[in-house]
Amino acid sequence: MLDLSTICHECGAYVARPSNARWPLCPRCEHDPKRIKRRERRREARRCQLARERAWRRGVRGKFYPEDIDRLRRRQGNRCAYCGADLANTGTHAEHKTPISRGGLNVAENLVLSCPACNQAKGTMTRDEFLRR
Repeated sequence: MLDLSTICHECGAYVARPSNARWPLCPRCEHDPKRIKRRERRREARRCQLARERAWRRGVRGKFYPEDIDRLRRRQGNRCAYCGADLANTGTHAEHKTPISRGGLNVAENLVLSCPACNQAKGTMTRDEFLRR
């Protein structure tokens, strides 16, 4: 009888070297591009949900969704809106052009994608103030 920790959670194949993971995967399923893409979509959806909750707690109107982030990524060519860095290498932050703390809304029209360094350096400045600096 096989122990459940030695069976792949996705395809049911035998896992020769099971990990300590709760749901073990065989090497084929672990590196499956479709699975990796689904995982990234779930992460992006969770980030958007957390941003909506933070805005709601502050009493700010508006929402944005993972589809809006994808649209921005295509429009910006996967580059930072401020320094032009490749976001695939640096990571991605959804940045408000007009900060929520200064009256901006939490909507897709008020967002750009930036690298973490630019996002943290910008702080609560508006986009124009940051670009002037």
